[in-house]
Amino acid sequence: MKYAYLILAAMMLLCLAPMPYGYYMMVRFLAMVVFGVMAYRYYQEKMERMAWVFGILALLFQPFAKIALGRLIWNIVDVLVAIGLIILFFMEKKRPIEVQKKNEPQLSESPDKLSRLVVTKDYSILLPEYYNLEIKMEPIVKAVYLLFLKHPEGIIFKHLPDYREELTQIYLKLKPNGMNEKVLQSIEDVTNPTLNSINEKCTRINSAFQFDSNIAKHYYIDGKRGEAKKIALPRDLVVWE
Repeated sequence: MKYAYLILAAMMLLCLAPMPYGYYMMVRFLAMVVFGVMAYRYYQEKMERMAWVFGILALLFQPFAKIALGRLIWNIVDVLVAIGLIILFFMEKKRPIEVQKKNEPQLSESPDKLSRLVVTKDYSILLPEYYNLEIKMEPIVKAVYLLFLKHPEGIIFKHLPDYREELTQIYLKLKPNGMNEKVLQSIEDVTNPTLNSINEKCTRINSAFQFDSNIAKHYYIDGKRGEAKKIALPRDLVVWE
């Protein structure tokens, strides 16, 4: 996305030269899209001032109800916005680290504080104390996670065939109309301890918790070889809506 800033900045500077009318309309349309996306992105990251700035810019440049400022004023606006986009391009290189620090202070400042894990009515998995972070998984992976979440005592992998029907019922709650031969085969594979499917699903579950591993490990499916695998999170922190 950040390279779009440079492209748009260059296109705005070209507006200072005599260009066909269609070129100015194209720049307006692209600016509206880019600024709209940026406004939404900053809004999601709770950077409200930046969201307002780019929301206003999106409205200013939109080509459908043009704002008449006069060519001189528009040239000044184009130059100022182009300079701002170039500055933003270089700031973006550092921004991912800064955003992570801003969005996850509780993980670094309070390493012993665990968030509740909320399973909503539509089976979204949320961590309310970590800025309501949603843990996203594809249905079959989420079904495996919810199966282990329902069994705090853990499950020994070699006993997985005994849980095949329960896993099927969990999947049907996630995807009521999504059962087909491919899914049935996936469920059979993941509950077959002679295959590697369950280990692969556990790896994908662990990778879904993308924050400090000292915290995330409490949400993993883990355990010693040959023993019951379980999710270590205390069950008083698990909320089923």
